[in-house]
Amino acid sequence: MYFNLFHRSSVSHLGFLFFLFILISFLKSPELFTEPRFWAEEGRYYYSNIQKIDIFSSLLLIIRGNYQLLTNIIVLLSSMVPAQWAAYITTYLALCVALVPVLLLYYYQCISKWPLFLPSLITSVYALMPQGYEVFFTATNVQWICSVSILIVCILPLEYENKNRHIATYAWLIICGLTGVTSVMLAPGFLLRGMLNSSRHHIQMGLLLSFFAIVHLVIIFNSDHPDRLFPMDLFSLTMPTLLQTVLSPLISADMVNVLVSKTVLDGKVVSWWYLVSIALSSLVIMSGVIYAAFKQSDDKNVPLVIVLLWIGVSVLNTIGSIGDPEGLLSGWGGGRYFFFGSVCFVLLLAISVSGKSRLYSSFSLAILLLVIVTGVIEAATSEWQNFILTGPSWRSEVVNCHDLRPCNVTVWPGGDTWSFDLVRK
Repeated sequence: MYFNLFHRSSVSHLGFLFFLFILISFLKSPELFTEPRFWAEEGRYYYSNIQKIDIFSSLLLIIRGNYQLLTNIIVLLSSMVPAQWAAYITTYLALCVALVPVLLLYYYQCISKWPLFLPSLITSVYALMPQGYEVFFTATNVQWICSVSILIVCILPLEYENKNRHIATYAWLIICGLTGVTSVMLAPGFLLRGMLNSSRHHIQMGLLLSFFAIVHLVIIFNSDHPDRLFPMDLFSLTMPTLLQTVLSPLISADMVNVLVSKTVLDGKVVSWWYLVSIALSSLVIMSGVIYAAFKQSDDKNVPLVIVLLWIGVSVLNTIGSIGDPEGLLSGWGGGRYFFFGSVCFVLLLAISVSGKSRLYSSFSLAILLLVIVTGVIEAATSEWQNFILTGPSWRSEVVNCHDLRPCNVTVWPGGDTWSFDLVRK
């Protein structure tokens, strides 16, 4: 089961996957590479505070009842360079974090002896996900990427790892466990995997994540949450997950928005026929993918854990989402909350493609190819991403300040709400 990641062929293949992910990301959104910017909370709350406090206080900074160690580190590093280049640091370091799941997926695929074409296919799907527009380029959202990387760690056969790789895995788990609440939601998955596969390391990691969950709960209970409405009705907890983790990658965010416009108006269902049709079609696709993954997997515990986490994490993210829950009834609104679920969907497809049955493999391969085609067409023709891709240029904001400090600057998405006083030069 041990696989040497540092073999020449492995390094070459992994380098190609990194290049593929970065290339697709650049073609999707070249503006974010050439003119990096601060995103909302990243600038308004994190950078605006960290530029004025010491290193220790920066590492312990809590924003909106949410403690994110990795975000604090990235923004802290950005505050150590000239202000006009700060957004370059946050953008490119966030992109480096986005490469971690690519590394882990490649490793998992190698030790699982998946087909050689599958790593490139999955990397392409990962890069083209509709949620990626708001997840891959901002330090604020590295928590969602962390949760995906921890999911892959959860399905790895950790008992066969060497000591150095165990140390690296535990270190990354600790960093992610202290970066937002999404990663700690995976604690039950680790504990279940540990019990089902008699894996000491999975149980230890599950307990570690459980401890971090308690830390986050203490922070949450001692903070105000005026922007969180905590929806608990069945409709709000289920429909966004079906729309954004199943339908949006398959038929595009635009098509999902069209379906939603015919189904819901001002938070009320106006067409039960559309609602039932959307729900049933999503559930049929979801059930077919889950069934194929179970039939194709040698270790049935892997798809079991993925499915349970897919549902559980998506529902919990919906409950803890910021803003009106109605905004989640969309193909892309609040997409970061469903990024994890979409990756679960893709992982199940990958497991099915790698199995022995040609029928199930062909079925899942066709869906993966459809996701890629949909992502390419969406990147080339859709307009909903313009809201994410356009906004105040950080470098221009700083240059316009000249040497005046403090100077009021604006970050994406713009407006007085997202302005703050820049004090660093």
